Amino acid sequence: MTPPTPEQEDAALAALTGTVSESRPVSDLDRNLLRLRLVMEAKARGVPWSAIGAAMGMSGKMAKAHMKALARVTQREVLLAKQGR
Repeated sequence: MTPPTPEQEDAALAALTGTVSESRPVSDLDRNLLRLRLVMEAKARGVPWSAIGAAMGMSGKMAKAHMKALARVTQREVLLAKQGR
């Protein structure tokens, strides 16, 4: 089984929350922020990590660890972007 493309992951995560996005993320930072928001919304709706992981092509445990790491990296990127203003 081949891993999903970033666009397929975004669509699968959006489907878990019932979210429809008209625009595609322009930068990696935008995509990371979108994914973090979608996962946060899915968790708020009670979606289990196993379902989130399946949407991302990985186990629930791996998805949770991946999203925590993504949050740390994204937080750093946002802070650096604010400093560069």
